[in-house]
This record gives sequence, C-alpha cells and structure tokens, in this order.
Amino acid sequence: MSEFWPPKQLSSLTELQGFDAMVNFLEAYWKLCGRSSDDIAGLLSSLSRGREPHPGTPPIDEALWDDWRLAVADALSQAS
Repeated sequence: MSEFWPPKQLSSLTELQGFDAMVNFLEAYWKLCGRSSDDIAGLLSSLSRGREPHPGTPPIDEALWDDWRLAVADALSQAS
C-alpha cells in the first residue's frame, strides 16, 4: 500500500479544479511512460486550456468539457 491509500476526504473541488487535476495526472503518467503514447499526447493536446489557463479558459476541444461534466455527474451519482 502507498501512503496515499486508503483515500482521504479532500476539500471540495470545483469541476474545473477536478478537470485540471485529471489533466495533471494524465500528463505525469505520459511523462513517466517516456512520452511514448500518441493517444495520450493527443488527448492532452485536446484537453489543454492554454499556456496560462484561468477560470474562463475552456479546453481546446470544448466537447471534452461536456464529457468531463457527464463523468463527474456519473461519479457523484454512484457515490450516493
């Protein structure tokens, strides 16, 4: 087991903070794997919110934001 398991209750995240956390996770995984996956590279490119994202900056592929919101809603409904 790692020091991060079992999961602990975090402060609440906004959808955008959760989205950015997911992108950071995917980018770290991609780098750890030697940046060898073109699929992950393409996804990261589509998820990008620019060099200096701020709350008003959507991802390049805005449809992925809708997909993210559906995934959040699904996860929350399964948790209750």
